[in-house]
Amino acid sequence: MIYFIGEYRHMFKKRATGERGKHGFVAWLAGGSILEDVTQINNFLPNFGIGYRFAVQPRMNVRFDFGAGRDNFGFYFNFTEAF
Repeated sequence: MIYFIGEYRHMFKKRATGERGKHGFVAWLAGGSILEDVTQINNFLPNFGIGYRFAVQPRMNVRFDFGAGRDNFGFYFNFTEAF
């Protein structure tokens, strides 16, 4: 198995005070494959996406994400972070 993910997260700052606000976004690029040998990367599955975050309380976000892969896409809604 070979897998990678790159992710960027950003929370916007409040203009008046400069402290971290409640709104943010995320973007990611990932992919992977299950294989017996590294030279056999035939079924590589890429995915990417963007999302919006709203901080309800510390370490608890409401998430709205759009992700896409090779042959499909989806919208996702959740009340936590995976990490």
